[in-house]
Amino acid sequence: MDAAQRPTSDIREVMAGKDFEAARLTVRLGAIVANYRTYRRMTGPTAVAAVVKADAYGLGAARVVPALAGAGCDSFFVARLEEGIALRKLSPGARIFVLDGAHPDSVPALIRHGLTPVLNSLAQIAAWSAAKSSADGSEVAEAPVEPPEPPALPEPWASVRAPRSRFCTTVAIDWPMA
Repeated sequence: MDAAQRPTSDIREVMAGKDFEAARLTVRLGAIVANYRTYRRMTGPTAVAAVVKADAYGLGAARVVPALAGAGCDSFFVARLEEGIALRKLSPGARIFVLDGAHPDSVPALIRHGLTPVLNSLAQIAAWSAAKSSADGSEVAEAPVEPPEPPALPEPWASVRAPRSRFCTTVAIDWPMA
């Protein structure tokens, strides 16, 4: 019988043998806070946010988030809606961004928990705008946003064309053939 077919209790006995040693991870919250403060110092007035998706990358969001919040971190990124809801309980006043976006079935929970989706498509932008408008009674601006003209670029970048768009800038590069 191979390991995949053994009952769980047998696998634990095998794993407890001398050929397997337990892994140990020491999480030094002071080092995490020091890293955050270093980034803050290096970036000046620029905002710095902590990415704490996947339970703070396995370090334990329940410990990492309060430590970072205590050091002044007020913005966090998570991957999924459920992580954002859990994080809201740990840091009620924080700005929390959800990388997974605003899928139609998640929009009510995003609004209810004060989470900001990272919008990943035009459909998500439209759905989020409509939902936010109806939720808070405000009107979403419909005026087109005109991006500024890009500066002239030196060669070989002078052939870069950036067509202007209401929603995004698309870049096309024509590399000169040698």
